[in-house]
Amino acid sequence: MEAITYPFHFDEMPIAGKFLLDSYVRDQELFLKKYPVFDDVFKSKFIKKINRCRELICCCAEGQKIQIIRDRIYRKMESLRVLTMDLKECFPYTAPEAFEKLTIANDSKDLLEVLETGKNLYLKIEIPKKILQADDNFSSLLDEFHALLEILELDRLELNRLLNSRGILTQDIFRNLNHLWATMQDIMEIGKEIHEDIRPNFYSDYCIEHLKQRLRLFRVPVADLSAV
Repeated sequence: MEAITYPFHFDEMPIAGKFLLDSYVRDQELFLKKYPVFDDVFKSKFIKKINRCRELICCCAEGQKIQIIRDRIYRKMESLRVLTMDLKECFPYTAPEAFEKLTIANDSKDLLEVLETGKNLYLKIEIPKKILQADDNFSSLLDEFHALLEILELDRLELNRLLNSRGILTQDIFRNLNHLWATMQDIMEIGKEIHEDIRPNFYSDYCIEHLKQRLRLFRVPVADLSAV
């Protein structure tokens, strides 16, 4: 059985499922009014699917490596954010738009955008030689910024290598991910239908882009993915 196309990385599927589960539990009465099939039995099966995928992916050796790299990337991105602020203080009138773009990319935890805007900023910063000679700290700060970008690029490549590894994607994982994704699609479809007119502010909870944003901004530890 081949996996269908998911909008998330395979290791993010149980986490996205947990986000949907939280919304579904909150709105279960509304789901039941619309379709009686969304009862406690359905919820129990959904929880089992999430936990099964969590066990197969997040708790396996490769899955733990992926999570370690993701956590490492987020820590380095935080260091990059601090460095960006320090550089901006040193060069407040140099490439203000590039500084702003990097800050926005870092806040959204978009690694590709961070790398692209970070490299662009590095190229745009011009430091007079006399300043470098007067204070080596300016030069070392920029060197540290560049080195951190290079390390983040290596982490990105390693993360992609693991995510694209066929070794972890067994038939059992494909099958469970497909079942989980089918349930998630049902919940997203009905959730949006329910909230479109009644509570539009909750509509986004069932949208893929909102889930992707939550995945970027908030990493759920494996231990916290257990059943509600």
